[in-house]
Amino acid sequence: MSTDCIVGIDGSDAARDALRWAVRNTAPDTRIVALGAWHVPFAMKLMMAKRSFDVDRLGLAAEAHHAIDTAVAKLGDDGNAVEPLVVEGAAASVLLEHAADASLLVVGRHGTSELRHRVLGSVSRHCATDAQVPTVIVPLGFDRARARNVVVGFDASENSRAALRWALDFFDPDARIELVAAVDISPWLDIESTLERFPKEVEAERQRLLQAAAAVDPDERATRSVVLHGPKQALTEVAGDADIIVLGARGHGALGSMLLGSVATWMLEQAPCPVAIVPPAES
Repeated sequence: MSTDCIVGIDGSDAARDALRWAVRNTAPDTRIVALGAWHVPFAMKLMMAKRSFDVDRLGLAAEAHHAIDTAVAKLGDDGNAVEPLVVEGAAASVLLEHAADASLLVVGRHGTSELRHRVLGSVSRHCATDAQVPTVIVPLGFDRARARNVVVGFDASENSRAALRWALDFFDPDARIELVAAVDISPWLDIESTLERFPKEVEAERQRLLQAAAAVDPDERATRSVVLHGPKQALTEVAGDADIIVLGARGHGALGSMLLGSVATWMLEQAPCPVAIVPPAES
């Protein structure tokens, strides 16, 4: 796998935010490719066939080029290392195809409407669900320096172990990495009641999580936070101070390859900071 980073560019402010994140957070030797996709919509193809006219393909490609040039220009001097690439095809398919041989895929998360709170954008969703490489979804308006506070959601599954491994390898050695593991034995009870009624079960689960973390991070570079909450609540409470949240691609209860785990989907739609989705390690 190469050290390329593919960034999806569609002319939106969210895409420009994604490109800025990639420039600030990847290693200096990373080849950053700003990829713009264009295609003729199916409805337009039908209209062309019926009315015997053609579409301005050169114009569509030129618009994609212009979107990339604008995004790079917004970076100022930081944009010198960005390589533009325009490809014909549907955005999600093109991004996934080119990211297959890369090390990272970065896309923006559009908008703050009520619809966004219920449904993740189709391109972002496809990339986060189907990419074979770690995928970072950057929310619109996010503008911080290089990530220093990294949160990793951990449940001892192999998916979460892969997420922790990636975070330890990707971010700077002096970045603060916090592993957040949720113990959710009795969600119907408050914390005090849970500790009173299930002390052995809570401690057993805590030890299981800590042992799994130690197997991945024996030097304890990442701090461990084991909390008595559901995973959504645990991650939401730390998201405000985080520069990025790192999650495994599929958590417990995911329904096949077309759906992300419920926690990952929730954080992708709600988190105020970027969210990285790390696919399972190849066996």
